[in-house]
Amino acid sequence: MLNLKIIIGSTRPGRAADQVTSWIVPVARAHDGFDVEVADLREWDLPSFGETEHTAAPTPRPAKPVPPSRFVRIVMGPMTKVLNPLIVRLAGKRHFHMAAQLTHTGRRSGRTYVTPVGARRAGDVVLIPLTFGNQSDWSRNVLAAGHCSLRLEGVDYDATTPALLSPQEAAPHVRAAFGGLERASLRMLGIRQFLQLSVIPAGC
Repeated sequence: MLNLKIIIGSTRPGRAADQVTSWIVPVARAHDGFDVEVADLREWDLPSFGETEHTAAPTPRPAKPVPPSRFVRIVMGPMTKVLNPLIVRLAGKRHFHMAAQLTHTGRRSGRTYVTPVGARRAGDVVLIPLTFGNQSDWSRNVLAAGHCSLRLEGVDYDATTPALLSPQEAAPHVRAAFGGLERASLRMLGIRQFLQLSVIPAGC
């Protein structure tokens, strides 16, 4: 059987590697084709060159609040409350293109939540228009954790490296992932920001 060794090279206090390792190790161990070992250089008595002391990594700043458009607040808010129970049941299913199923972990509670989101994939990138702005609990949870799971058109994905993009920054992926009518709908809704995720099929 092959051996997969995951090496944690950072030794700084406050390092982000612990979060990444806690996610990747269970995924790797789910495979039966190899044994997984973790080597953490912080546990080894190695000399440090070029630094007399370690400094903690800076805490990421919270995203600057971006609210939904006036049209969304007045029209889409009440409509979503009516349609949401149906969308929750259909989200992520193979022939339901309107919404994907996003599974995320509460940044304070640690609980697992499932939220329907509008999402489109272009290659190994998924774009989610933030119709209701970037202060929703699900988007803040994903940004805090750095990963989530997606079920999109019947296919499960592991999603990482979330990033907030302006419409201008997201434009190339929007053209690739959304049809003409969908892009017109995004303009009508006044979408001000997108969440970009890097995805791979779950279990790969």
